[in-house]
Amino acid sequence: VGFGLAHPDTIKQLNEMQPWANAGASAVSLAGAVAVVQDNAFIAHCKSENGKARKIFTDGLAKLNIRFIPSHTSFVYFDPSGSGKDVAKILEANKIIGARAFEEKSPWLRLSVGTADEMTKVVQVLSA
Repeated sequence: VGFGLAHPDTIKQLNEMQPWANAGASAVSLAGAVAVVQDNAFIAHCKSENGKARKIFTDGLAKLNIRFIPSHTSFVYFDPSGSGKDVAKILEANKIIGARAFEEKSPWLRLSVGTADEMTKVVQVLSA
């Protein structure tokens, strides 16, 4: 379940692209999403854990002299092109999926932030 903020005209256009009326999330999914956004303690915990994991990753990138865009989100853009390695393939070979380019022929990759342990593994793989 996700959400988006947009101009009402944009929302109208998006709604027109749905294959049928109310083609969004199920009632059960929506009930779960509502419960989560009302749980302030859980949200604070998730934000804290995400921040810790993101810091592990960005600190690792900095130590490896890999450029990255500072982030306050659940993902980080980084440019491993200076490493001379095909980092996306190396990560995939180590069962780390999700590092992908979002612009054709761009060296920059976007990686979603996982747990602290997962991001530690990413840094270890990049360090090898």
